[in-house]
Amino acid sequence: MLGEYFGSFSPVSCEPGGLNVRVNCFANDPKRLLVTLTNNELFADWEGTVTVRLGEVAQARELWLNEPVEVSERNLSLSVPAGDVAVVDVRLK
Repeated sequence: MLGEYFGSFSPVSCEPGGLNVRVNCFANDPKRLLVTLTNNELFADWEGTVTVRLGEVAQARELWLNEPVEVSERNLSLSVPAGDVAVVDVRLK
């Protein structure tokens, strides 16, 4: 019950759920977010959408793979392998 309440304050949301999500904001760069997605499921990859609630996304890049992330307005299409982590550098318009 409290998880849903506190989750409503997060600058991002994920569909479907199932990931551990951490978001770092930068005081000196308010148009940047660092989103860390951890898939603790050891036998199932996660594939879905991360929605940024703070505004429209200009670009996003997965840092560990050094690859761009597909962006559609506020949505990022991502895949996180089982037992793995994705770290996404998000730049807002």
